[in-house]
Order: sequence, then structure tokens, then C-alpha cells
Amino acid sequence: MLRHIVIRSVMIIPTLLIVSILAFALSISTPGDEISQALALEGVSLKDDRVSVANYYKQYEQKVKQLGKDKPIFYVTIQPSHYPLHKEWSDVNTYNRDNIKLLIQANISLESAKKYIAGIRIFENKYFDFKDELSLSFKRDWKQSISQLRKPEQLGPIRKQLIYLANEYQDTPQIDDITELLLQIPADGIHRNWHLPALHWHGLDNQYHAWISAFIIGNYGTSMLDAKPVYTKIWTAIKWTALLILMSLIFSLVISIPLATLSAYYANSPLDRWISAISLAIYSVPVFWMATLLIVYFTTDTYSKWLDIFPSPASFYSESETGVFGLLAKYFGRLILPVICISLKDIAYLTRVIRADLIKESAKEYATTLKAKGVNKWGTMWKHILPNSMISTVTIIISGIPLALAGTLIIEVIFNIPGMGRLMYSSITQSDWNVVYAILMLISLVTVIFFLIGDILYALLNPRITYKGDE
Repeated sequence: MLRHIVIRSVMIIPTLLIVSILAFALSISTPGDEISQALALEGVSLKDDRVSVANYYKQYEQKVKQLGKDKPIFYVTIQPSHYPLHKEWSDVNTYNRDNIKLLIQANISLESAKKYIAGIRIFENKYFDFKDELSLSFKRDWKQSISQLRKPEQLGPIRKQLIYLANEYQDTPQIDDITELLLQIPADGIHRNWHLPALHWHGLDNQYHAWISAFIIGNYGTSMLDAKPVYTKIWTAIKWTALLILMSLIFSLVISIPLATLSAYYANSPLDRWISAISLAIYSVPVFWMATLLIVYFTTDTYSKWLDIFPSPASFYSESETGVFGLLAKYFGRLILPVICISLKDIAYLTRVIRADLIKESAKEYATTLKAKGVNKWGTMWKHILPNSMISTVTIIISGIPLALAGTLIIEVIFNIPGMGRLMYSSITQSDWNVVYAILMLISLVTVIFFLIGDILYALLNPRITYKGDE
């Protein structure tokens, strides 16, 4: 048993390592620019007329270095042999690297791509400085063409567009800069050749190593929405979800185990059929519909003053230092109805599962032997059969708790509870990816830990279970 626990504990490391690599790969491939969002939170944006293009690029570069986004992505890089090495990007503005990469992918040389992008930046700076002198028609045509400047597949059309602008607006100030930019446009990269892949080692000084190292010490970064630490947002949310899970788990087990035992004890009786029918009916009702019905009928006196039992859903609030039991003491009454909504479906399911396991276990030889010795049937059910039949229940609980961290979304939204499910949903819809991937890593960690706890509980509940290598 001890050897198995040690092995499973060690296996947590490669499991989380794989999950972290996948999470990091998703984080760098998601749409949006984290640097631009971070600057926007500081009030720096190209949409602000008080911020010049040159100043924005300067602050952009500073933020890139501050967040470590100028480093290689991973320990190693596999890329086509004609791609430049990471150290060759040292003199390239980070803001323009993605645009230059697109040009390189089109078989345009690094030097030509850098020269062209630099020309675009110079032109943009001058356009910003002299935009008050430009005509409205020129500004309109410029806005239509500017989006194409950095797209390699548009190099041919943009050349024609710039020729048109140069001829159409000959009297426009700084129009000569358009001609200069035209001369810098490289030839279309339409001939794509095959290139052998090349492997490059970057060492520990890379973005993934910094990301996972920060995660291990509890630094999950900052929210891309409000610049709050991700740790603070998750810690505040997880307390609410943990409280819901704890209350619903206790309530579900306290109700489902006696019901299942009673149903199995009187198997195939009218009582058993009634319990089975009610369980099936409750399990078939969607959670959101059940929650809506309970709110409509049991939180107001519209239908009867006797039905006004629970408080109506309202806002929940707690200080960051408030613990789980502090929340329980403060909001116990308002959490009862959400817990009932979560638990009813679990009670229905667990009752059916435990009943089936009890009946199956009752047919085994040791149960028959106990009956033959005159042991009380009810005592046999509680003391012997029930513990041996709890393996399925433990499996359901162990696998359900990690899923519940983000799976209570519907109840948290309906009852306005600021838990993990609601935080995950709002973070996805608002593209707050730092929070999303921190929650993903946290759920993965909780999952592997609870599976390890499940193995231990299996052996405690049923001593007949042994693991490979056990003496």
C-alpha cells in the first residue's frame, strides 16, 4: 500500500507537467495581445490622441521585457532552417515580430521584412504627426489600406493601393513618404520551398520555465481585465465553491445512504419502487429548471405564505481574509436552497448506485453465511454489506469533487454566488486567459490528488483490495 502511494505521488509530477505544457501552449496561441491589454489597463492606448505611436511602441517594448515575453517560448525550438534564430530578433521590435514572421513564412528574407516593417512604422509616426493637415478623403482611404500593410498575401494589392494614393493625393503633405514606403515593399513571396527542420536549445531562460516556476510558488500572474492578482480572484472564488461542495456532499450522503439501504433492505417492495421512481424523476429534471422552480415556489409568498421558506437570491460578499467557515456562519441560511438544488440530483443518482451495489453485495457468500449464523439482517446490512459496497460511491465522489470546482456554474449564476464556475465562465467570455489557465492547472492538481485519496480510501473501506507490490 505504501509503495503504491509513493508511486502514485511521484506520478503526479509528470501528469501535471504534461498538463502545464498543454495549458501554456494554449495560453500563447489564444487570440488577443496580452501586452496591449496590460498597457490598456495602465491607460496607454493607440486610440488615445495624447499617446504618440512612437511613445506607445516604446512603452510596449518596456512591458514586453517586464513580462518576459522577449524570451524564447520553450526550452527547445523546432523550426524551418531558413527561420532566424531567437538571438537574431534582438534588434527587432517585439510589437512587429509577428508581422515579420508572416513575411518570412512567405519566403521573404529577414532583412527585407525588417526594412519594410520599419518603413511602415516611420510612415505611421509621420502620419500621426501630420494627421491634422490631411484631408478627410485621404484619411478614409488610408484607414482602408492600413490594415493590409502587414499582410504578406496583400503585398501585390497594397502596392497598387499606395500607387493610387500617391497619384490621387499629390498635394497632400508628406505624400513623398508613401513613395518611399512603396520602394521598400519586398517582392511577393509566392514561391514556397521546402526547408529542413532545425532544432535549437535555449536553456532555462525561456517563457515556459518562468511561467511554471511562478505557478509553483503561487504566482499566477495578473488578471487581464482589472490587473488584480489571479491568486486573489481564485482564492476568493474557491472558498464559495468549496463551501457549496462540502455542504452538498454532506447533505447528499446523509440522505442517499439511508434511502439506498432502506430501498435495498425492502428490495422489490412498494417502498423500493416508490424510492426508485422518485429518484428517477428527480434525476431527469434539469438542474436549471429545478433551481428555477424552487426559487419561484419557495422564496416568495405569492402562492402561499407557508411556502415562503428560503431567502431570495441576492448578492454575496466577503472580505478576502474571510475563511470557509466564516462564510458558512454568515450566509448559511441563503446557501441552503443552492445546496438543495445541487444535492437533489446527487441524492437521486447515489441512491440508485448504492442500492444496486447493496443488492449485488447481499448475494455474495459471506452475506449468506452471516444470515445462516443468525446475524440480524439489518445489522448485516449496515456493518458488513454497506462498507463493502461503497467502492462505487467513493469513485463517484472522488471524481465528482474536482469537476465540481468548475461544474457548479449554473447554480452559481442563478443564485449569484461568486464561485469558481462563475469565475471560469466570466473569464472565458471576457478573454481573461491568465485566470482561465490558472484554474485549469488548479483543477488538474486537485484531480490527481483526489484520485490518490481515492486509492487510499478503497483499501480502508475494503481490506481485500491490494495493489501490485504490496506484501
